[in-house]
Amino acid sequence: MIKEIQDYLETVALDKSKNTVSVYTIGLGKFVDYFNFSDFESLKNINFADCRKYQSYLVSTGLAKSSVNHYILTVKVFYNYLVEIEEIERSPFEKMKKLKTEKKNPTFLSLEEVSAFIGACEKPDDLIIMSLLLTAGLRRDELVNLKLSDVRDGRIVILGKG
Repeated sequence: MIKEIQDYLETVALDKSKNTVSVYTIGLGKFVDYFNFSDFESLKNINFADCRKYQSYLVSTGLAKSSVNHYILTVKVFYNYLVEIEEIERSPFEKMKKLKTEKKNPTFLSLEEVSAFIGACEKPDDLIIMSLLLTAGLRRDELVNLKLSDVRDGRIVILGKG
């Protein structure tokens, strides 16, 4: 991998989750592979037309528009970082617009489904886990990383995504 990208990923790792760093690594790797960049100079010299070609390529692979947007965002953030550290003057992704995606309405479990989940719990620990997932809306990682010290004054303090 190009040294400057590796340096960027190490910087990202300081305040982002391992999952985010992994997603950025994959996204930037895909970008570098598409253009077959071998050094930082070639990476610095792309233009808006190249960015649009990359976006079109991602669409042509059959990815969902939301996935294409995510890959583009990953690279766009990297180029914004390069602007921030004054390696480049302007990001070639600066004017790149997201692809329009359909808005999906959230889906909810019915009372019967909630009852079925709760009823399927055979151990008290399972019941507590299921109750937290269903009533507090915790993500899996938030639940897994929950500590007794996160329970304060009858409340659960969650330091998770967002």
